[in-house]
Amino acid sequence: MTLSTRQIQQAMTALRTTAEQDPSDVIANRASDLAWRLEAAGANVFAMSADPKNWQPWEREMVRYAMKPHTKVERDLY
Repeated sequence: MTLSTRQIQQAMTALRTTAEQDPSDVIANRASDLAWRLEAAGANVFAMSADPKNWQPWEREMVRYAMKPHTKVERDLY
């Protein structure tokens, strides 16, 4: 299933928010990297597919994590 432009934009917004707010540098850096690559995917700069089935497992998991609502306490646990 290919993601729509709206779904990709929602994922990018969630990933950017995670990158800014997550206390874990690893999670923040991966979220930022993935948001940047999704943005560039429109120009096919990195040949990143709009179909999550073609993504790496960590990329799918990062989007799931970013889209899930977190409380401050949950963020502090990571």
